[in-house]
Amino acid sequence: MLSDETLAMQGAKLADADAFAELMRRHRKRVWLLLTRYARDPALAEDLTQETFVRAWRKIGSYTGGGRFVSWLSSIAYREFLMHARKRKEEALPEGHEPIIDDELSAAPELSRLLALVSEEEAILLTLSYAWELSHREIGEVTGQSTGTVKSKIHRAKGKIRDRLALTGAA
Repeated sequence: MLSDETLAMQGAKLADADAFAELMRRHRKRVWLLLTRYARDPALAEDLTQETFVRAWRKIGSYTGGGRFVSWLSSIAYREFLMHARKRKEEALPEGHEPIIDDELSAAPELSRLLALVSEEEAILLTLSYAWELSHREIGEVTGQSTGTVKSKIHRAKGKIRDRLALTGAA
C-alpha cells in the first residue's frame, strides 16, 4: 500500500485523479469528524468536507512532500472552516450542538465527555494532537499559532481535565 505522501506526490506530479480518490477514501471520514468538531454541525461539516477536498484537489500541485499529507489536508480543512465562519461573521462557534467523536478515532470511549471539560479551542487542539496524531509544530501550522503556544494550550487543557476529574473523584 502506498503512503499518503506518495499518493499525494503522484496526484500532484501526474494529476492522477485515482491517487487523489484513494486519499479521499482514506481521509474523508477523519476530515468530516474534524470539521464536525469545529463547526458542531454535521450537515455543515459535510459541506465543508466537500469544499476541503475540492480545494485540496485544486491545490494538489502545491503539495511538495515536505511534510505529512494529513497535516497539509487538515490545514486546508481548518481554513475552510475559518472562511465559512468569517463569511457568516461568527466570532464564536455555534451553541447547542453536541460534538461528535467517532470511536474509531477516540483514544478512549469517553473522549467526548472529556473534551466537554475544556474550551472548544482546547478540544480542537487535543483532537488534532491525539486523534489526528499531529505534532505540536504541525498543529501550529494548521492553526497559525507558534509551537510553544500549542504546547502550552495542550498542557493547560490536559491539566484542566485532570483537575476536573479529580474534583469529581473520577481520576
